[in-house]
Amino acid sequence: MGNRLRQIRQARGLTLKQLAELSGVSVSTIQSAEIRQSMFSTATMARISAALDLDPAEINPDWERAQAIERERQAEHYKQLEALMQDRLDRRSESFAPVPWRKMTDEERAHLDALTNPQYRRGGGHGKQG
Repeated sequence: MGNRLRQIRQARGLTLKQLAELSGVSVSTIQSAEIRQSMFSTATMARISAALDLDPAEINPDWERAQAIERERQAEHYKQLEALMQDRLDRRSESFAPVPWRKMTDEERAHLDALTNPQYRRGGGHGKQG
């Protein structure tokens, strides 16, 4: 793919910088692909081929296979995200699970009244003091 891209770019009289500006892909990314140090993602290949007004398969004969691999990766990624989101939803619903109701004991009620009702607090409020 790298040699093919370089041939097409040079045949059109484009420098690396010009192709980078047309495609929005960095010079270093294009250069790395041309000297076979790296491969483009399918999105980058689509941007390069659009800038050159070509079908991606004209630059990379393995384009269809690359797209299939990318779709498989994305499907696996979305499956993992869905599982993670479901796990978080399950955990959230557990934290909001209803607490079994039981009647408060007289001691608990007196303690709650002492904490929340000023008339029952010692040394404060008016009326009955406990």
